[in-house]
Amino acid sequence: MKRVMMFAAVLLTAGVMATSATGPTVVETDSAAVELGERDSDAARFRLALSGVGRFNQKVKSDFGGKESFELYGIGLDAQYNLYSRDAFNLWLGIGYTFTPEQEAVNYKSSYTDSYEGYQWSESDSIKLKLKGHDIRLMLIPEWALSETFALGVRLGISLAHYDGKVTERYTYSDADGALSASGSWSDSDTVVQGIIGVQATWLFSEFIGLQAYCDAYFGRDLDMEIEGEKIGSYETSGVTTGIAIVGQF
Repeated sequence: MKRVMMFAAVLLTAGVMATSATGPTVVETDSAAVELGERDSDAARFRLALSGVGRFNQKVKSDFGGKESFELYGIGLDAQYNLYSRDAFNLWLGIGYTFTPEQEAVNYKSSYTDSYEGYQWSESDSIKLKLKGHDIRLMLIPEWALSETFALGVRLGISLAHYDGKVTERYTYSDADGALSASGSWSDSDTVVQGIIGVQATWLFSEFIGLQAYCDAYFGRDLDMEIEGEKIGSYETSGVTTGIAIVGQF
């Protein structure tokens, strides 16, 4: 009887130890699963996008040419991190940069011809404005996957944009005695903070690569155009930016 009681005690002790060993592990695993449930295990954590960019509905208001609209084109690079993922929803935080090489924004030409008592003369004036830009932006993008390969997102952000402008002018006067001409060039630059709101659509060809199209509206103050300290007009920074990007995510 004594041996039976000792054997039972040993079994009871072993059972308690086994329960103690396995019980906390199950609880800890369940707790960890709840915490990690805020991020789907198969969701991509990083995204890189290389894009061709067009900025439309840009306007220059100048003393010499009134108001003119134009477009600028550049190349963009974005890096994004998946802050939060749950079911079909992903929240991306990103930083991006767009370079706009120097392009002609305004080419204003005017001419005037007159005569008096048989004496005739003419004048012509040509003014060109070229712009170059750098744009650094911080973006927050809530995105919803509509299928395994297609997702729609809202783009919210802030941008620090720097523009370099160059104005060249050529004036010509001609009459029966000949022609005279004069030319000059001036440079100016400015930096502006802009707000961004837009939408994007992403198509994935595979788990790691796809295409993305986006459209952003930029809002910011106008930039002054100056020649030797004298204001000759302004450049409206508010406009629409569109882009097509090759996307890689992992």
